[in-house]
Order: sequence, then structure tokens, then C-alpha cells
Amino acid sequence: MWPENEERGRFVGAPYEWWLDTADSLEDGAFLGAARTLNMDTDSLAYSIKHNYNVKLPFEIDAETGVVTVVSTPKETWKSSYSLQVSATDSHSSISAPLTVRLTEDEGKERSKEQTLPEMLEFSIKENVEGGLLANLSYLLTDKKHSEHLITNDEGKEKFYLTEEGLLYTSGPLDREERETYMFTVLLGRRGLPRGFRSQQAFQVKVRVEDTNDNSPKFEQHIYQGHVPENSEVGTEVLLAKKISASDADISDADGLHIEIYGKDSEKFRFEPNTGGVSLAEGSLDREEKEVYYLRLRATDSAGHVAEGQLVIHVTDRNDHQPKFLKLQVLDSRLVSVAKDKVWVGDGVGAPVLDMAETVPPGTRIARVLAEDRDDSRKGGLVYSLISEEATHLEPRATAPARERFYVEETSGDIMVKRQVEAKTSYILNISAQDEGGLSTITQIILRVNDINNNKPVFDNSEYVFRILEGEYSSADVGTVSAADEDFYENGEITYSIAAGDNGGIFSIDGKSGAITVAGVLDREAVAVHHLVVDASDHGERQLVSSVNVTVEVLDQNDNQPIFYGYDRIMQAGGFHTVPVYMTVLSESALDAGTQVASILANDTDSVTEGNGLVTFKLMDNKNSFYIHPETGIITTLVKIDRNYNITVVAADQGKPIKSTTALVHIILTEAAPDPANREA
Repeated sequence: MWPENEERGRFVGAPYEWWLDTADSLEDGAFLGAARTLNMDTDSLAYSIKHNYNVKLPFEIDAETGVVTVVSTPKETWKSSYSLQVSATDSHSSISAPLTVRLTEDEGKERSKEQTLPEMLEFSIKENVEGGLLANLSYLLTDKKHSEHLITNDEGKEKFYLTEEGLLYTSGPLDREERETYMFTVLLGRRGLPRGFRSQQAFQVKVRVEDTNDNSPKFEQHIYQGHVPENSEVGTEVLLAKKISASDADISDADGLHIEIYGKDSEKFRFEPNTGGVSLAEGSLDREEKEVYYLRLRATDSAGHVAEGQLVIHVTDRNDHQPKFLKLQVLDSRLVSVAKDKVWVGDGVGAPVLDMAETVPPGTRIARVLAEDRDDSRKGGLVYSLISEEATHLEPRATAPARERFYVEETSGDIMVKRQVEAKTSYILNISAQDEGGLSTITQIILRVNDINNNKPVFDNSEYVFRILEGEYSSADVGTVSAADEDFYENGEITYSIAAGDNGGIFSIDGKSGAITVAGVLDREAVAVHHLVVDASDHGERQLVSSVNVTVEVLDQNDNQPIFYGYDRIMQAGGFHTVPVYMTVLSESALDAGTQVASILANDTDSVTEGNGLVTFKLMDNKNSFYIHPETGIITTLVKIDRNYNITVVAADQGKPIKSTTALVHIILTEAAPDPANREA
């Protein structure tokens, strides 16, 4: 039921008639029109198109917005017009309205106002303009008296606003250096629609902020320092700690700025714009006349904006002493030591070699280099730096050595571990000490990272299972275990041994290869499975050991014949062997057919899996009078008997080759007359 006191829902502007110009190159999603409703529940509202055509329509409607767009279908299937019903359904009711779509190639055909929807509006405005007018959008309003409009994006609302007349302004000055373009969406619709604003037109606006020269240049640093030897020729480059560079955020100055040196004595130097360097422009410099030149730098952009900087150039004496390294001090002898107790003083002596452990953690201070400047008693004026670091593996590896493992503290000269080092790797450090005048010297230190036995051997399997046939062996392969150790040299060298489980002493293992062999008798019937424990030990000073379980399963061979049991006596046969005898004595003169007369028992200690231990029975004689069950060994009569019998029974296994044994069964009827032909010999 529709709620009381509420107006029923209806379509706005229905019936609809829209035109689609097929002369245009239509793409999927091209806008055709939009259906709008009043007095409908917007939370549950859904649009749809109903038709009676048996082919797919070349357009579809968005269920939420009612916007109809073009979809890709073959043009040859298109009709000149379509008569449809557009439907809107909410939680209370369902309404519909006629919709006619006419296809034409007439570009001048008047379209429905619902179809006038720009894809993108682009505007531009100079930066720093306060409340600048971007555009008049009133021409897009279909009903100017009853229209309302809004900017949907939060960012768009912050930077722009729309007046009731459709004028688009900036809310304040825009800064191109902060952001060059803005994108936001504007919705146009009618006032008074229930449950919020529903747009009739939606389009994107792109605003490009045009550059004005409103930024001054900036030097990369305020003070630049360099030095040049006295008496240098014209054109000699001043050795700068850092090349002179300036930048400007404005586009107009992207191609470069005009940088110049000015002030007193500036004529003696020339700025090189291509390199950012400085060279001597005239004459020669005399350090005894003037030791330091304090010059001014000026960078000017195309609008005349200026940045100021300072250039300090020290004139060095050609006979002055550069800083010299005096010694290398080990800071923690527990972690680092001088190789072969070498003492290094740094004056013409080769590079020292320090041995360190791979386990030294990052952040550790391992050594300190000390230098002095004979021309400057202020040791604190020296600046230490790590110029380069070269890493080399001490043994072949598949990967390149890790770099940037160390750094040097500039004030103390302390060498510190920056990142975890790699074992068995040599690092060559080139360290510089520079004085305040820019003079520097370089020393070289070799750090050799030693391997620490901190890795256990690791087996490639968590356990091993090997199988071998039972029998007697002099030396037979059982299987091979394998382990790896990430340490190097003796710390990574592995020896294998059997730690437990070889109670009979018949197994052995090759200490290097991990190959397990057997020498002795393996009898599955005695021991079907051997459980060994194998150790892998490295050769480190503090030996590390890993263990693994090894299971040796002894596979069955047909090496045992069936054995009778439960018989009554043993009889000598032929003087060479004995035969078991089963006795059945009955107080009868005759037995009917089907009477059980004996039960023969035998077993085989071999495995039944392959048939080696599976026993079957058969009769060797009197087969017309008696029957023996091949599996149970129960003997029954086939006919009526009235005399005594001697029966030969064979028990055989199913192995390859078959093994068998024989027994005798005596059937004695005490009331029957003896038969001389069946008496036992």
C-alpha cells in the first residue's frame, strides 16, 4: 500500500522521446538520456527497460541513476526506432512510462534536452588570482528558474564554488607549484526533489592553473666552499666541496637561471654555468697577500627575482702539509684485531688489515682512524669521510658481495658497522681526512670478515627411510644422507657418523659422503626394521652437531620353508631326515564320506606380503578317498572308508622359488581289519 498523505510516484518529462545520431562514432557508454522520477523511495528505487523485441537492444539503463547509454551491438541489427517502456520500482510501488528512441543519421535533428551532456569542460586560470571567474555554466541549465547545482568532490568544494546564476569561481588564490590541475564533478538538477538531490546533468570540470613568475630562485646551499693553490694559472678550476647550483619552481625558469659572482675581488674568478664550477679568471693568487676570498653569489630569474649566496675560496700554499693519518686504533679487541699483530703508523706503511667476526652487530664502533694537520693545531677541524668501499668474497660464490656495510663518523673518525657483514668477505675502505681549507688525504684499511661457527649442519630431509633385501652382505649400499652447513671452511665441513641404533655393528657410514653400507647378515625374521641415528658434525672449534633418524627396512626373501607343528611324533625317513607324523585313532569300523579325520598345521616365518610366508596344503596320495583344504589343512573323507590309511601331505609357500616340506598322516580305525597294503613300513 502507498503511504497515506503522500503523492504517488511519477516520471518527470514523460513520455520520453530521444534521438540517437548513428552518423557519429558511437562508443560503449555514450550518453543517450536519463529517466527521472518524483515521489519515489530513492533508497530502494530501481530502473529497468521493458520491450518485446527478440534481439538485444543497442542501449541499456543504469538501475540506480536511470541514465540510458549506448552498448555495443552490430549496426546491421539496429531498427529505425524502438517503442519501449521504462519502469521504476521502489519498496512501495512500480510505475512505467513510454520511451521512444529514434535512430537517425541527420546531424541537425533536434535532440531531447535530456541528451545535452558535455563529457568534459576544461578551463584555465592564472595562479594567485583571488576569487577568479572560471566560467559561466548557466547555458547548461535546462530550467534556470528552478535549477540548483552543486560540486560533488570535497576537494572541489574547498577550492571552487558555483553561484545560483551558474558562475564558477575560485574560492581563493591557487598555487601552481602546489598543484597544476584540478578535476571535479558538477551536478545540475531541479529544486524541490524529495529525499535529496538527483541530478539531471553531471559532467566533469578540469581546471588548469597557469604559471606566473611568482617564485624567487634558491641556491642549493647558502655557503659554498672551495680551495685553489696559489700561483695557479688562469683557467685553473677551484676545487669546490659542492658544485654551485640554484633552482626556481616556476616553469618559465625551468631552462636555467643566471648565476654570477660579484663583490670585491669577484673579477678574479669566473662561474662556469655548464658545470656549476668556478675557475680563475685573471692573474695569479698570492696566499701571503690574501688567504681567503669572501665572495657573493647572485641567481636571477627571468622576472628579475634574485637569490643571494656566499662563496668562500681558500688559497692554499703549495708547500703546505696535507693532513696525515697517524694511527689506527682498535676500539674493541674482542670483536676486531690487527692481523698478524701488525702495527700501523700510516706514514709510508702499507694498508693495515683488521680481522673481525661476522657476528658484529650493526651500530658497533670497531676502530678509529686518527689524523693531524701540521698547519692547523685544531684537530677538531678535520672532517673524516668514507670515500669508497670495495667488497670481495674470499672464496667463489654465486652472488655478488653485499655493499655499503660500513660508514665513518666525520668528527671522530670512528669506523662503524652500518649493516650486517658477510662472512669470508674482504672490504677495502678508502677513508679521507679533510681540513678546513679543503686539503685532504686518503688512507686505505682492509677489513677481513672471519667466519664464526654459528650454523649447525642441516639435513636435506627431516628423516630417511631406506629398504634392502634380507641376506648376508660383505659390503652393500643401503642409502645416503646429506647435510649442508652455511659456515665456511672447517666451520662448514661436515663429518657423518652413526650415533645409535647399530646394535649388531653391521652398519657403517662414510664420514665424508654420508653413504651407509651394511656388512653382515640381515634376517627379516629376526629383525625386520633397524632404527639408526646419524650425526652430522662440523669441524669448528666449538663443534656443532645435528642428528637425523634413519630407518632401514629389511625386505623379505623366500629363505624359509614351511614348518609343521602340532604333530604327534617324528619318524626317521631314509636315514637322512625326519618326517612329522599326525595320528588319528578312531574307535570305528568305518567312516562315512564327509567326515573330518585330521587337522594339519604349518607356518612360514617369511612375509606373507609377497607370498613367501603364505602356506597351502595338498595331498600326495589317496586323493580319491580324502580331501585336504589348501588353506586350513583340514582333511575330510571323500568316500566311505572301512580300513586304515597312511596319507602324505605337502605344505608349500608361494614364494619364488617355492619351498615345501612333507608330513605323514596315519588314519587308524581300531574296529577295522588291518590292510597289509597300508601298513607302515
